[in-house]
Amino acid sequence: MLIYVCLFALGCGGILFEKYAKLDKQFKRVIVCSVMFLALFFTFALRHQCMGIDLRYQDPKTGYLRSFELITGMPLKKVLFMESYQNYERGYIIFNKLVGMINPSRQFFMACCAFCCVAPVAWTIYKRSESPAFSFVVYMGIPYFLCLFSTLRQAIAVGICFLAFSCVQGKRPLLFTALVFLASTFHGTALLFLVVYPAYHVRLSINLRWVSLFALPFVYLHANILIEYASMFITQVSVGEGTGAINLFLIFCAIYAFCITLQKNGGVKKRGYRNMLLNKDDEIPKQQGYLNIFWIACAMQAFSGVDSLAMRMAHYYMIILVLLLPSLIMHLPKGKLILIKDESEKPKETALQMVARLMDGREYVQSKCRPLTRAVARLGRFFVDNKPVRKTLAFWRDHKKTILLWFIVLCFVLSGLDGLAHTYWSMSYPYYFFWQAV
Repeated sequence: MLIYVCLFALGCGGILFEKYAKLDKQFKRVIVCSVMFLALFFTFALRHQCMGIDLRYQDPKTGYLRSFELITGMPLKKVLFMESYQNYERGYIIFNKLVGMINPSRQFFMACCAFCCVAPVAWTIYKRSESPAFSFVVYMGIPYFLCLFSTLRQAIAVGICFLAFSCVQGKRPLLFTALVFLASTFHGTALLFLVVYPAYHVRLSINLRWVSLFALPFVYLHANILIEYASMFITQVSVGEGTGAINLFLIFCAIYAFCITLQKNGGVKKRGYRNMLLNKDDEIPKQQGYLNIFWIACAMQAFSGVDSLAMRMAHYYMIILVLLLPSLIMHLPKGKLILIKDESEKPKETALQMVARLMDGREYVQSKCRPLTRAVARLGRFFVDNKPVRKTLAFWRDHKKTILLWFIVLCFVLSGLDGLAHTYWSMSYPYYFFWQAV
């Protein structure tokens, strides 16, 4: 596990470097992204061929490594006009042939796959992330990271789709569509990523956001019925093996709820379709678009208890956490200590909103309030007037960004290391270099 610990330590060191190094901000981004890209690239490029169940390095007939050798030995004309080969998409077959024409070595093929998986993610993080080092830590902690060991076709497809996400924010639909179709030539499920373009530009009020959260358990409980209805219209959809997966779904729901509480107040007050679709990116908080996409990941994960393929489709959307969490944390507003003597001097708020503000380190003194609001205010004053509690709230107010950042980092480090150590199909532990005897 030493190499994985070093990768996470490198990411954590990058967070400290971004914060304390007295260098140009853009130059720090270049250094962090370059170092993390090279570290991840060489980790996957130099690993042993036994790491990844789908590689099947000792299988003489099937597996990605043996298929690469067989496709390399075929004439180029046959490869270009081949209808199918082991259910591989045409783009992946041509990719194998082009790599084999340059160098037929298995290790060179794995290095090319590593580059195609990691480079698009590193570039998008460099262009779009609020904290590149933080993004890389999240990237290594999500379940998709394990796909880079085994499911090479989908890992490449997800990387291309994530690269296409820049076109969503840049409002370039044609290039976005072209990149998604390119990704679908490596793995057909990439076409599902097309829904990201309209989903990103939908803006929800905070009430609708909470409704979307409570809709997820309904989707999970009725997953079998929904799939049966879908199979009536799509012949390729069928009820799967029944994996019983629920842990990751609950974790995703918790992350979604956590992100809702952190998002900026950029919701839509008026309902209606015209108010939901806006044309200018600067009018839409990025967190809104990111949350919409992550909700799709949660919904996809709700079907994972029925079929494991649903979890693999969720990989296209869960990777948005790489941009979502840094955006939320780095733009977290700092609370202020204020004193209000009369309800007429402040906008109306509910008791729950007042509790939230009090816990954020703010003090209210109410004279003309409703009884419930006055009771909550008195309760709040009890905590605020208590010196140890007041100091604690003040400390939280002044350092909540740092506390939340490192709390999230710790969660993703532990999650990532646990997945790397115990996921059997990735075969990521123990780590072997290609020159070591296994």
